Amino acid sequence: MTGDKQTRASASSSTRQMAGRTIITPEKALTHENCEEFERKMESLLRTNKSIVIIDCKKIPFFDSSGLETLVRIHQKLKDMGGTLKIANLDKVCRDILLATRLVNLFYIYEDLHTAVTSRS
Repeated sequence: MTGDKQTRASASSSTRQMAGRTIITPEKALTHENCEEFERKMESLLRTNKSIVIIDCKKIPFFDSSGLETLVRIHQKLKDMGGTLKIANLDKVCRDILLATRLVNLFYIYEDLHTAVTSRS
């Protein structure tokens, strides 16, 4: 895809721009052990006034309750700023967790990154 540009990487996630969207790819499960770091990184992104942020979950095997709370807080902060949080590439376990907690209705969820990037929502 054109316009794909790597911008930053850390031990726990990478961030890039694609078609005017900010994409963050966590490198491991979102749990109480790493949620604070992930949320700080997301808040840093939000300070640069990104209107659409996509979390690419291709490397996330599961979320715990802290991870879910972090996603909800990020969603709300972005929504309050007039932005949109999209989630792409959930595996079955993560999708089932969102279904069981009924959080699947809170987020814009996409099967793959391309669809999340090109979607108008």
